[in-house]
Amino acid sequence: MRSTNVGGRISRPGDLLAQLRAGTQAAHDSIEASLGLLDPELTPARYIVILAQFRSVYAPLEAQLGAFDWTDHGLDFESRRKLPSIDADLRALGCPEPSLIPSVTFAPDLERDRARAFGCAYVLEGATLGGQIISRHLRDRLGVMPATGGAFFHGYGDGTGPMWASFRDALAGCAERGLDPDRAVETARQTFQALHRATDGNAR
Repeated sequence: MRSTNVGGRISRPGDLLAQLRAGTQAAHDSIEASLGLLDPELTPARYIVILAQFRSVYAPLEAQLGAFDWTDHGLDFESRRKLPSIDADLRALGCPEPSLIPSVTFAPDLERDRARAFGCAYVLEGATLGGQIISRHLRDRLGVMPATGGAFFHGYGDGTGPMWASFRDALAGCAERGLDPDRAVETARQTFQALHRATDGNAR
């Protein structure tokens, strides 16, 4: 396996995923604890607020991610957009015009930079894995199914594992080409921080 010298240090393709995980663990744990989506006392009203807050961050991020040509990395970005699922959920839960929810102004600027784009996408794609647990809780606690307000956290359903594997492969391939791991990790961390900032009022 080829190694690349990035920023004065050696970066191996297999290391990038581990670097992203290690570099964002604290930010990931922080937002997970504050959201309380697995709270046994989760209410429908609180769940709707969280969805709206997620939309305010996902909208500007997906607008930027959509400007990249992902086919060069074997990915179809259109099939990975989460905004349609969030909007469908909000409509199903009684919010008829999700597009009127204002986007945050503090989402990270991807600067049309491939490393930053992959760092951001790592967070959005990785969320589909944990979303499977949240999806089951929404069903058991609120009676919310994928077709009745739970599509976003249901992710890709049975295809979640394969979709994550294909993203992981694309990430490794990009590392082979010399993607800057520091910029990817920095942007992944900024993405988590933006989500945390948007949902900061949800702490119990």
